[in-house]
Amino acid sequence: MNAFSQIARRDFSAKTLRALTKRGVELVSVQMLPGEGPMPWANAERGYLVDDHGTGRVWTFQKVLAAAQ
Repeated sequence: MNAFSQIARRDFSAKTLRALTKRGVELVSVQMLPGEGPMPWANAERGYLVDDHGTGRVWTFQKVLAAAQ
């Protein structure tokens, strides 16, 4: 497991990670998503690169939690 994958996993509980695994979703990495306004990178939020049944997607924290429900 690479460092980026470890960082992504630390943001979520074991229960959430188990639920994602049952649904075939794996956290692969993290990246920054630019925010709004004149300084988008200063207002960036963390995004999570996920393997969703073989499809690479970038989800926000809330989207990852919703997928675990």
